[in-house]
Amino acid sequence: SLLEQLSHRAAETRGDTPCNLKWSNSHRIDPTNGGRCIHFTAASAGDIYVVFAGIPLQHETWLYVEISPEAVAIYKSMRLAVTQLELGAAGLGSDSLYQSYFVCVTEDDQAGTTVIQYGKTPDNERALHVWADLMIQEIMSVHYYAFGSGMHPVSLM
Repeated sequence: SLLEQLSHRAAETRGDTPCNLKWSNSHRIDPTNGGRCIHFTAASAGDIYVVFAGIPLQHETWLYVEISPEAVAIYKSMRLAVTQLELGAAGLGSDSLYQSYFVCVTEDDQAGTTVIQYGKTPDNERALHVWADLMIQEIMSVHYYAFGSGMHPVSLM
């Protein structure tokens, strides 16, 4: 489980490679000019990944979020950067229960930074709840995103 991996690994360790990524031109983003948020509703008995990339085949250009039933982690270039262990941040761990999430990426050319934020949209509420974020002191130049899975399939609505 992600929680076990996090308890045994130091920061800067390599993350798992998400499975079943399907890159598409319809999943292009422009994270400049105020950023871009991806809102989605998903269910999985295991991990859900949202992967952003400058060049999809080059893992060092990846910035991604892993949502597991135990915790949430953010990775930069396949290296663990941030963890959130609060239960409210985690996925439901069910292939039949859907939950609404968002991931935002903002690149600020003037400041030379990239910010990624992960959160959930609580039921019957308009306010978003940010559970984890990361500021990187460089422009990652991510232009594509894809959804991935771990050992269990991910269903998206």
